Amino acid sequence: VFRYPWAVTDYGSRTTDHRASANSASLRWTPAPAGGSDDARGVGEVSPRGEWRSLDEERLQGPAARTRALLKVQDGCTQRCTFCRAWQVRGPLRSKAPAVARAEAAALASGGHREVVLVGVNLAQYGQDLPDRPVLPDLLRELLAVRGVRFRLSSLNPEGVTDELISLFAREERLCPYLHMPLQSGDDGVLRAMGRPYTAAQYQERAWAFLRSVPGATFGADVMVGFPGEDEAAFQQTVETLAPLTPLNVHAFRFSPRVGTPAARLSPRVPAAESAQRAARLSALAASWSRLGRERFLGAVVEVVVEDVRDTTAWGRSANYLWVKVRGAEALRGTMPKVRLVEATEEQLVGVMLDRAEDGGDRVRGP
Repeated sequence: VFRYPWAVTDYGSRTTDHRASANSASLRWTPAPAGGSDDARGVGEVSPRGEWRSLDEERLQGPAARTRALLKVQDGCTQRCTFCRAWQVRGPLRSKAPAVARAEAAALASGGHREVVLVGVNLAQYGQDLPDRPVLPDLLRELLAVRGVRFRLSSLNPEGVTDELISLFAREERLCPYLHMPLQSGDDGVLRAMGRPYTAAQYQERAWAFLRSVPGATFGADVMVGFPGEDEAAFQQTVETLAPLTPLNVHAFRFSPRVGTPAARLSPRVPAAESAQRAARLSALAASWSRLGRERFLGAVVEVVVEDVRDTTAWGRSANYLWVKVRGAEALRGTMPKVRLVEATEEQLVGVMLDRAEDGGDRVRGP
């Protein structure tokens, strides 16, 4: 459950607009109903029988120049977080059948995309509405039959990070080893007030299981600060929950009451200035964690999906979500060169393209 259900925190700054990408990759989009909250800015359009209304083949494939596509595989949420209206606005659970998702992913791959990001309002609930009740690992196994493309999960709540999923990520190199797992708070009392179905210790255990089992794995988190009743001690619990995990990115945002939600009636309210200060403090800590997380990959060899090229410099993402500036690159957008990471800056890693004959270094997974 996060503020912009079509997007993943930190994806949009260097890629195409997510709403357009989702539109090209999966469903037609219509505006949220009048009076809807910011928790749902667009609603996937479905037929009267509740079936997915797929795009025609031309729109599904999209322009060949694009390198990343978003494929919507799930909508709706039954989780009643007290701060969110997604369960009201998004409607009942609707999952795309694995075979249908596979066909759309194959069309995206043949259209020139090198990475497909699977999105949904709550991917942890994927398949609960389908006759055979497939789970997320079942969908991923079906998608892996599509060659020439890697697959990334957008955002996954802790309850969806099962041992089966982790085992699949550990075995399959074309599953991008990056997990964006919303935390919201590291204080158990605040989590209970939010209606989140896990404790801080359970969150940490799932994050560690992923990071320790999957080669080259990284992860990111969402955190809501200033939720009613959050005091300084509760905020410090959030910091202490995340710090050992050194997340690659953290989206820290302030609580904003949504009309009609239980949280809008909770007290005591955290003063706006205090909430803003906590968000700024957490963002500063997150920047230091991110740099530590990036520096441990210095010397590694990664495959980068090139998204932008200017003269002889290229930029792109590795499978584990490192943003890489490639010096001396002759690569064009949409290629996937091997790059050795040689420098870490405040916001990115710097790499150099390998000679064809060079194959040394510790390689981080890629397609």
